[in-house]
Amino acid sequence: MKLNIAIIGARGKMGASISKWLNDHTLILIHKENSLDELTNIDLAIEVTNSEHVLKNTQTLLKLKIPTIVGASGIKPSDYERLSTQAETACVPLWIIPNFSISAILMMMCAQKIAHHYSHCHIIEMHHPQKLDAPSGTAKHTAWLIESTGGPKTQISSIRSPGIIADQHILFATMGETLTIKHHTESRECYKPGVLMAVNHILQLSPKLHIGLEFLLSL
Repeated sequence: MKLNIAIIGARGKMGASISKWLNDHTLILIHKENSLDELTNIDLAIEVTNSEHVLKNTQTLLKLKIPTIVGASGIKPSDYERLSTQAETACVPLWIIPNFSISAILMMMCAQKIAHHYSHCHIIEMHHPQKLDAPSGTAKHTAWLIESTGGPKTQISSIRSPGIIADQHILFATMGETLTIKHHTESRECYKPGVLMAVNHILQLSPKLHIGLEFLLSL
């Protein structure tokens, strides 16, 4: 089905990639400085600006009753209840996806399953220098998953350096041994399957807040 999709943050690297992957749909390309209030006849929106604009843009899209996928980091867990209520009131789904990479999601799911066996956990997340927020949304979501199921309190270290797109190491430790789970990104093409999965499923979701792609996958 061909959809009318607004991409908020289309000028950025992720927004430009998503625009290419969704060229079978009718796309409305919005830059972060543009007003969203004039959007009409939109089936769904994808918000991929940055931590400075994501919360305000998401609230505006919900006011406009547009089903929204959020791929930008910067929305805090303390914002979740308020946004979920706003999505329910608007009768549209809101889907915050910290990472579209299937491998990264499987990494987080594995970490969540084994975390209770360890006394310590440290996440090292590495991104390109243009990524403004630190820690990354993926690292914060990973820590939340680990701690929410009885795992150890998690420390996060952030690195911003040329030559890196997005890497994450999860280091678990207990007496006499460590276990490290690593995810390395070679290209933004790894996000394409997750983006397509989200676009194909969001209109089937209930009108409230949903977090991550994990519930569509299994281990």
